[in-house]
This record gives sequence, C-alpha cells and structure tokens, in this order.
Amino acid sequence: KADDPVLRNGPSTWDGSGVGEASVLGPDNAGVFRMWFSGYDARWRSHIGYASSEDGTSWRKHEAPVLAPGPTGSWDDQRVQSTRVLQTGDRYEMWFGGNRGDYFASQIGYATSRDGIVWVKHAYNPVLRRGPNGTWDDQSVHGHDVYYDRRMYFMWYGGYDGSVCRAGFAVSPKDLRVVFTPSNGYVPPAADAVGFQVRVPHAEDLSFAVRVIAPGG
Repeated sequence: KADDPVLRNGPSTWDGSGVGEASVLGPDNAGVFRMWFSGYDARWRSHIGYASSEDGTSWRKHEAPVLAPGPTGSWDDQRVQSTRVLQTGDRYEMWFGGNRGDYFASQIGYATSRDGIVWVKHAYNPVLRRGPNGTWDDQSVHGHDVYYDRRMYFMWYGGYDGSVCRAGFAVSPKDLRVVFTPSNGYVPPAADAVGFQVRVPHAEDLSFAVRVIAPGG
C-alpha cells in the first residue's frame, strides 16, 4: 500500500472533516482514473465528491460535491455516502446510501450522469428500502456493492435489524417491462422455501428489486 493517503480531507468545508468510501473506475481510453467518494463536513453531514487521476495515486478533486443530500424532510436530507458507480454504455450509474443522520437507518438511492459530474437522482428513490417491521433489515440497508452483466444488476448489501448486521442480495433486470399485480402483503418464507420481497419503483426503468431469502435465513 502507499505510505500516505492518496486523497485527503479539505481544503473545502464540505469534506473538511474526512473523506472515504470511494468507488473507482478506470483507466479509460484516455488513461484517466475516476473516483467518487464520501466527504464529511464539521457536522458530519456528507456529500459525494469526484476526483480524477492519471496514475491512481495523485488525485485532483472537483471543487464542489457532485451529489448533495436531499431537501429537508427527505429520506437523504443529512447524508449521501457509500457510493458505487458503474459505467454502462454512454452513461454512469450510481447507487448511494442515504439517511437522515443515522448510518444505521439508511436506504439506497440511484442516480445517473452523462459525464460523472452532473448527476440526476431517480424520481422514485430510494430504490432499495428497509424491510418490513420484524425482518432482518427493517432498520437499515447500506454498505452495498453492485455488479452488472449487461442484462441484470446484482447487489450485495448490509442489512440491520437494530442489533445484528447481516449481508443481503438483490437483483434488478435492465430495460424490462414488468406486468405485476400490486400487493402490500408480505409472507415470511418457510424453512424450506425461498422468499422474494419485490418493490417496483418504475415499470419502465429499473424495473424491480428483489430480496432473496434462502432457506435457513
């Protein structure tokens, strides 16, 4: 590992108290690495910043954050953090954790960008929500990673029930129209079954997210 940090906090106030939780792509055809990271201010409110590098060790920060917390009262009004960025075709896709000040009360949002700097949050955020009361992730979903195989998105994430953190798995097809029957019911799986909890944020975009519960939890 490098003897010194490759990205430091500051000098701006929005990341003056700390930086971390980075997602890196590259090098691209121009030989550029791109990094998106969490930046924390003096009140530990967090934004997502951007930096670029030609060698992976000397980084130039974009002066302003590229993704900010939402408006007062929204699900991510204090922190956006723990980002994962993929480049799919001619756009960038970001999944990020958001909360109202408590990391262990997070949910996961989604945003897109053409250049990696100007981002638009999805209208139906958060795209992965906490589970129903009494389930293993009813307090928080956070700390995610995403893989895309050109057909499906696969997400691994942390779930918290107020006492124990566990790892979960979700999938989402790309560009697939879905016909479904709306239902607010939730039936816990039996010991010999696999359960699916489905949420449809928008039938013509990221079609749905499924949490899979394997036998035995």
